[in-house]
Amino acid sequence: MKKHKLPNGEWTDDIVVCATEWNKLAKPIAEALNCDIIGFNPDIHLIEKGSSIGFKLSVTIANRILKLINK
Repeated sequence: MKKHKLPNGEWTDDIVVCATEWNKLAKPIAEALNCDIIGFNPDIHLIEKGSSIGFKLSVTIANRILKLINK
């Protein structure tokens, strides 16, 4: 069975757990930045809504942004 890396660095073989954990990190950031999530693992890949401009955030930076959002 394939292992999937979680944002916290742990591993799982459950794809649902993997997607859930990545979305916990990526969704609030995507919403705050008005972006769509186009991928994750090992970074979060976002694209501006209505645009073709995409970018990626490392997990470290994404966690920093999430802390700012949650303040």
